[in-house]
This record gives sequence, structure tokens and C-alpha cells, in this order.
Amino acid sequence: MRDLRDHAVRYAGSALLVLLGVFVATGMSAGNETALGTVLDNQEAAHVEDVSMTTSGPLDAQVLEALEHRGVQVERSDYLDVSGPGDSTSTGSPDSTVRVFQDRLEINTVTLDSGSLPQSSDEVVVEKLYAAAHRLDVGSSIELDGASYTVSGLGSTPDYSTVVSRASGVIADAETFGTAFVSPRGWQRLADGSRTPVSAYSFLLGDSGLSAEDLATEVAETSVKVAARSRQQPDAGDASDPASLADAAVSAVSVTSFLKQEDNPRIVAAADDLRLTTQTARLAGV
Repeated sequence: MRDLRDHAVRYAGSALLVLLGVFVATGMSAGNETALGTVLDNQEAAHVEDVSMTTSGPLDAQVLEALEHRGVQVERSDYLDVSGPGDSTSTGSPDSTVRVFQDRLEINTVTLDSGSLPQSSDEVVVEKLYAAAHRLDVGSSIELDGASYTVSGLGSTPDYSTVVSRASGVIADAETFGTAFVSPRGWQRLADGSRTPVSAYSFLLGDSGLSAEDLATEVAETSVKVAARSRQQPDAGDASDPASLADAAVSAVSVTSFLKQEDNPRIVAAADDLRLTTQTARLAGV
């Protein structure tokens, strides 16, 4: 008791620091949980994809119809990587890269922070972090691939919550890479050039019962069968026989990559970071 009386101020200070630490950690945890809920709600509202896929070329309409018959929702998400403005600092840098998509209708839709979706061929929605890094706002002009566009809106999409050019990328750099979205007419303007867009698709599996692996197999096998039928001559044999399928496989559109939502860092990294900081805050408050 004498020790307690002699060091009362010290012990009271220590207790106050502990209580303050618990208060700060609890506040951080609650804030992170709120932010996490916002991220997940936004992804759901924007119909974030279950699977993304790139292919060696556009899929035949028969392939897409077969998938939709199975209950899979499909949206084409071709893109072009084009040159954008350099950085906004006084030192300058090489041109940045902007990955341009046609505005989405059903899957991975654009969530606007300001402005409106593009309507004319020279309007574009720019990803908000890239816009901030390059001092762009609604009404600003931006040069993409040497052509001038007007920024109609600023926003984001759930498939690029972390905006990196490669799915294996770890650190986003808004100075050097961003995404943008144009109208159908704007896409025609951009894609009519000398470069071929990357053929890409987004999928919602719904009640199809298919896994991502099943989906990739279904796309590949159906593409080969469609190619075999298109190559078949009137007097030829069965287009489904092994020889015909082997020949068709050479020319059929192939799956070059596919990625499940839960394995896609562009989608899950932001939420995973918030979960980690929430757990860390809770531990700090114990």
C-alpha cells in the first residue's frame, strides 16, 4: 500500500495510457470495419465478377449462347492500353498508361464519384485516383493515344479496386497507370486504329453450378466444337470425331488466362488490407 501511495501518480498515468491505447485501437477497428463494409457493399452493387478471362480472340456467339444456357452471365470487357499524360510533378516523367474499356452495362459497372457516364465519342470517365494524380476533374481535357477527350466523370470499378496493370502487381502507382471508360462510339473511335484490343470477358456464375475451372474448360471445348463445325464440308464426316476436333483445335479461340474473384488481387487486396488492419487494431487494444 505504501508503494501504491508513493507512486500513485505513476500508476495512474500508466493506467491512463492503457485506457487511451484501448480507446484508439477500438476507434481504428471500428473505422476499418466501416470502410470494409463500404468496399464490400460497393462491389456487390457494381456486380463484381466471379471470373475474368482473356482469350486469343473474340468468342463465337454459339459459345456465349451455350454458357448463357447454363445460367452463366457474360459481358465482354475488351481493353486497349494507350498512352496517357505524363505525371503532374515539375520533374515530369514518361507518358503514363491508361487501360481503356467500353463502359460496362451489367458486370463490374462504373461507380461515379462525380460527373456522368460518357455519351459522345470524345467523352471519357477516368478512374478517380489516376485523375487526382494528374489533376484531372470533370470537364478537363485528357489526351489518350494522341487524341483529345473530355472527362465526363470520375469513378471506379470493382475489378480494379487496386489499380495495377498486372494482376500479380502489388503496388498501385496512379502516376503511371490508370483505367478509363468510353462510350460505344468512343470505343469504335479508339479501336479503329492499328492495334488490336485484348479480348476479355467477365462472368457471373449464378446458379450454373460451374467452377472457374469448369468455365474455362467449357469455353475451350465449346470453341473447338464450334470451330470443327465451321470447318466441316457437306460431304465430310462427323465434326465431333477426334480427327476433326484435333484439326479444329489449331484454329479455335483459346483461353489465354482466367482468374477467380478470390484469387484476383485487384479485387480482394483492398478488403484484405482492411481486414488485416482491423485485426491488428483489435490485438493492440487487448
